[in-house]
Amino acid sequence: MRLIETLETKDYQQAERFYLQALKIRKKYKNPHGLVIILNKLGEPYYATQDYISAERISFAAHDLGESYLDKDHVHFMQTLQMLGLIHAVRGKFQKADTFM
Repeated sequence: MRLIETLETKDYQQAERFYLQALKIRKKYKNPHGLVIILNKLGEPYYATQDYISAERISFAAHDLGESYLDKDHVHFMQTLQMLGLIHAVRGKFQKADTFM
């Protein structure tokens, strides 16, 4: 099964496995921008399954890398901020969510 199919069928466990494989490859090549992209994608299955603690942990890892290696207005850094905002909003932490969105 391919990644797109796993997301369409909501097989989030398989999607997580694909993203973890991609993360391992990105780490091997020490590509911070690529790591931010994969970490952002990895947070999506956690968010979709309401595992907000894991989604937040992954998103903060992407945030730390993005803050160090990407411009503050870079689209992938903005995606990280959006995910962090959504995580806090869904948990009822609206003031904290506003700091990211």
